Amino acid sequence: MPAVSLATNIVRLLGQLQPAAPVQSLETYVVRFANMTSTTFDEVVVFYKRKFLPGVVYLNHIGLIPGEVTEFELGLCYLMESYVIGVFIGDDLVAQLPAAGTGNMTPESASGGPNRYRSMRR
Repeated sequence: MPAVSLATNIVRLLGQLQPAAPVQSLETYVVRFANMTSTTFDEVVVFYKRKFLPGVVYLNHIGLIPGEVTEFELGLCYLMESYVIGVFIGDDLVAQLPAAGTGNMTPESASGGPNRYRSMRR
């Protein structure tokens, strides 16, 4: 019987192993928002929901000037459920993405779905 090398046995063993569960991505879900107007926004807010976790979380940027871009890190990609962006001047909500009554943004719709909003994964 021919001798089989230790390396060959290890390769055979590893080839038989199956992962116990799918490995989740550790990429961070990031939303970029640019003020493409000539008006300073007093506040830009992102309200978001995460899978398997209760409640709604919000992050904000105060005083977004014309031409400025802000980033919101919403956590791990695989935990992201949905989000909405609100733009305020004073106490008035002057813009909402997606538009009121059309539902929340999801990772799928943000990454090339019919809404064509852009998001970024890190």
